Amino acid sequence: MRTTALLAALVLLPAPLLALELSFSGPPPDGLDGREVKLKDGLDITEPVALDLASPGTALVRSAGDDEEASAKHPLYRLEWTSDEKDKAKLFPVTPAAEIQRLRQANDATTGTAEAQRLQNSVVMAYLKNGDVLRECMGPQKNLPEALTLYVTLAPGQPQATAVIQPEGTIAECVLAAKERGTYPAVKAPITARMRIALSH
Repeated sequence: MRTTALLAALVLLPAPLLALELSFSGPPPDGLDGREVKLKDGLDITEPVALDLASPGTALVRSAGDDEEASAKHPLYRLEWTSDEKDKAKLFPVTPAAEIQRLRQANDATTGTAEAQRLQNSVVMAYLKNGDVLRECMGPQKNLPEALTLYVTLAPGQPQATAVIQPEGTIAECVLAAKERGTYPAVKAPITARMRIALSH
């Protein structure tokens, strides 16, 4: 009886919070200065996380709820460890679902013909400088731990394209920040190209 009561009491104890050194891709959110960053134990980092500033002096990294959508006022993040000890991490802002939906629709609307499909491939390969950018961002191990989806939008007369990559992380950040691109094909109308990039083993 006593053992059962002790186990019940242990179950009711709150999950421990782990101290965390945090950095951000892009500017950190307002109000973070001077706060101790803590991470809920057992957090699933394959899912988006939120930064909760409700408690004074503490910034809590927690799982985002199913009903939470990323927005400018309520950013959600993807967490990536930056140390083997898992005491340091970087947060990458998640692209809002509405923006990804808009890009998918633009891709469907602008790549419906065989010619547009060929153009789509040329636009993506120019953005990646025929794969050189991706190879450089993957590092010497040439490791791509998960598939990436790249959206590249190019308009007539536009010298540079804009891009979004999912999932967000170190490799995606590196690809977006690359200084050199290939030569883009001439387009007669705006095109949103899409490519899924994965390494086969």
